[in-house]
Amino acid sequence: NATPVAVYNPYCDFDDASAGDRQSAVEMVQRLGAKGVKYNVGKEPGLRGQYLKNLATWREALPGGCRMLCECHPGTILEEPADAASFFDELGRDKTEIIVHGLRPDLDQLKAWFDAFGPAITHVHLQLSNEAGRREMLRNQPDHVRDAMQVMRAGGFERSFTLEFTQGTGEPDETIEGLWEAALSDLKFLKEFL
Repeated sequence: NATPVAVYNPYCDFDDASAGDRQSAVEMVQRLGAKGVKYNVGKEPGLRGQYLKNLATWREALPGGCRMLCECHPGTILEEPADAASFFDELGRDKTEIIVHGLRPDLDQLKAWFDAFGPAITHVHLQLSNEAGRREMLRNQPDHVRDAMQVMRAGGFERSFTLEFTQGTGEPDETIEGLWEAALSDLKFLKEFL
């Protein structure tokens, strides 16, 4: 038996030219029996109408009950909470689940996500970078992690987390073993807040 896939990450585009990629993603979700699909909508403000239309069509093509998790990623048109809220108000929020980046530097923006989407935020990505842009351990910024967790708790967040990156990610001396040890250390530290 194949290992079940909880969430499939196709990263297909939502412009008109990418219809084939979206159809392939639907077929993979069906083949894998995925219970959810993660996506980004795109980065071109001028294509917002295409993104809306194609996302609406795509979500109707996905199997019934398939969770749709939008990673409202920096660099996309849904980077800001107000823009995402407007987009999903127009699309319809009934099938909307949101992924946010929980340790972003501006915790007021994290609070704005919870104000805009509340319980529709069902997953949080965690990662920390220092001022030089290098990934670092969660315990290196304990006050920031604590404050972010308080914002999430105050927003009613009770769902899942992913440690997206850890210290050593993307470094010239990166090893699987080193990343594993760093991730385990981050998990141990994170459990102090959960």
